[in-house]
Amino acid sequence: MILLLPIRVPLHNTPVHLLWQDWGLGVLFVKILYAGTLTGPDWHFKRVLEQVFQAGVMQMDVMFVTTKLVLPVIFTQLYLLCLPYTVCSVFPFLGFSDDATHFCHRRIYPCTVLMMLAMLLLKLQLKQFKRLYTKIKNEKYLIGTRLVNFDGEHVRTTFTQNGKYLKTKNF
Repeated sequence: MILLLPIRVPLHNTPVHLLWQDWGLGVLFVKILYAGTLTGPDWHFKRVLEQVFQAGVMQMDVMFVTTKLVLPVIFTQLYLLCLPYTVCSVFPFLGFSDDATHFCHRRIYPCTVLMMLAMLLLKLQLKQFKRLYTKIKNEKYLIGTRLVNFDGEHVRTTFTQNGKYLKTKNF
């Protein structure tokens, strides 16, 4: 909410943050992010959340939760807060006016979040394209566990007499 509120307020007005509204929306956003993480693709954060959920409160490994769940979230939030502030703080030294610096402070946080989401989406799509490419390649050239229609100039496979795979050499 703190990232989105300055967008709705004109530049000459000061945004007013209401704690109960921010707290309520924060709880809602956490629930949405948790549901989105568990229903999304398989990645390390989803595996950690599932492992913590399966262990329960009584068998919770505090060191595991701290190193795999809490610290990455804190470091990501620190990145999202500190880096944009540092970039905007350099603007006056580069000769920009106070209005440009103020505009930068108001707009850089949502832009940083959008860039981070775009990079995450790009990474996810590249992973999906690699998986699709591997699947198409396997459907075209693989029969069982043996390659067919494959140019063997670079790879020579040695088989035993009963047809079992023994060794592959690269030349």
